Amino acid sequence: MNKQSKDNPFPGLKSFQFEDHALFFGRETQVESLREKLFKSGFLAITGAAGSGKSSLSKAGLIPAIIKASANSANKCLFIPFNPGMNPLRSLAEALTSNIPISKEGIKLTVKQVEQILLDDPKQILTLTKDIEAKHHLLIFIDQFEEVFRYAQPSGAGKEVSLDTKSFIQCLVELTVDKQNKTYVVLTMQSTYLEDCTQFEGFIELINDGSYLIPKMSQPDIRNSIIKPALLWRYHFGRAGRPIDARFRALFRPSTCTATCVDADLGTLAE
Repeated sequence: MNKQSKDNPFPGLKSFQFEDHALFFGRETQVESLREKLFKSGFLAITGAAGSGKSSLSKAGLIPAIIKASANSANKCLFIPFNPGMNPLRSLAEALTSNIPISKEGIKLTVKQVEQILLDDPKQILTLTKDIEAKHHLLIFIDQFEEVFRYAQPSGAGKEVSLDTKSFIQCLVELTVDKQNKTYVVLTMQSTYLEDCTQFEGFIELINDGSYLIPKMSQPDIRNSIIKPALLWRYHFGRAGRPIDARFRALFRPSTCTATCVDADLGTLAE
């Protein structure tokens, strides 16, 4: 659990992280749906509007559930997270070399070498990960996938994306379409960038088969997302109009709202 979670069970405007999974409630049904969809296709694109909870659902919901399920399995999951950033192919190479041993003919490869190999031939990602996949499943998680398009540098005067970007996306296709491969790919992306995916043959098919548009939370889900973490911190609740724990009230009270207003709102949630 991170430092903030020790003092406050709510991350505020920040997304939940993997270490916050014990405090993540209200999305259990969605987590199970995501697991089933991922295990069926090997690829999952969690999409939605900015701030809809894609990262939290993935990092504190889906990922911990998969890792927990594989804990007693013969093939445990190795978690490989990263953001694409300005250079998605290099970010992929860095994530791979940081989390698993990558070698060729017995010699450990550097990030730059892995990047060049994948740039020349994206299919080589299957060769580079083959040894580790004999013992483990790989779970590659790419958060804020829209960075691939937001930061993409055109390769010429037209709208065509760079070779680096094409190679990066083709690597993901190769990992997923090979049914003998033991790699799962999960990404989060703002839904406004879905159209950008249509220019990549093979990748758009993955998006169509493995996309999940994150739904709005129901009232019971919202209630659980607030009440259950607070109960773990031993906060006390009362019904509307009755006092609740002053510490909890201080966490939520806006400067323009009175204590009585917050008591009533949170008390209603607790009913």
